[in-house]
Amino acid sequence: MSSSRKYFGIIGKKLHSLAKAELVSLFKTYQARSIQYDHLSSVVRAEGSAELERVANRAVLTKYFAEQIEEDEYEKRFHGKTFSCILFGTDKKIALEVLVKKIKERASAKVCLNNPDFHVIIHPKENLVGIKKGSQRINWLLRRPNLRNFFHPSALDPRLCRIMVNLARIRENDLILDPFCGTGGILLEAQRMGIRTIGLDVVKKMCGGAKQNGVEEVVRCDSLKIPIKKSSAHAIVTDIPYGFSTYISPNTLSHKLVSDLISRKIYAVKRMVVMCKDSDLEKISDAKVGCETYCYRQHKSLTRCIVVT
Repeated sequence: MSSSRKYFGIIGKKLHSLAKAELVSLFKTYQARSIQYDHLSSVVRAEGSAELERVANRAVLTKYFAEQIEEDEYEKRFHGKTFSCILFGTDKKIALEVLVKKIKERASAKVCLNNPDFHVIIHPKENLVGIKKGSQRINWLLRRPNLRNFFHPSALDPRLCRIMVNLARIRENDLILDPFCGTGGILLEAQRMGIRTIGLDVVKKMCGGAKQNGVEEVVRCDSLKIPIKKSSAHAIVTDIPYGFSTYISPNTLSHKLVSDLISRKIYAVKRMVVMCKDSDLEKISDAKVGCETYCYRQHKSLTRCIVVT
């Protein structure tokens, strides 16, 4: 069993509330203990095993993720190594000079800005020093929906797809269901994280397109009628169809569909992440009780909402 360590993530200013929710959800996914954060702060802290390092490779809106270290660990961690520093907050120059001096004196380490052994993250205001964790960031431009084998204008930004999957608190080898999978964007991001997937769609062309794009299992059916056992999927992650370029079953109102989904009148799963229009969400205040809601402006005439329940 790996010994318990302290970790922290620093989120960016963009979509602040959603960024914090994503990071907290990932910490809970990997069973972190003592998750601590302030709603106004950009820092989220947690304790747990080395398994928490997986958070760094999944999070989209977390700017930096680090394993926290104390002064008495400098010699052990940095002895004979090279390092560079990344600082946050005010009085950066003073904090940098003090830390660099301590590491040099205690560990005989050297500063190196070109491919160092360690990147040290420093947040003086939060009294945090840590070693940066996580692989190189994803090039999202190469994952644009229009570069896939099959493209449809309703396809979500892959970053939003991954964020939604992360909010579902599912791990590798868990199973998620997308009952309105379209071209499969949500499921593709889940598969890249080692999560098993099932996609449903009523449109034959969309099912074929999702398969062309690499979705492992796609079923053509009316998503509102297929019976799903409680234990068959760990979570549902989906984007409700809307607009002239999408199809929804006749006599089905989009706001009623959203309401039935998040109140679990259609599917019974432990956790659900649903994207919808803000206008639909405004019509179903009763169903939103106990839900987390995060809204963002997609363009000047459309605001989308992510509902987590």
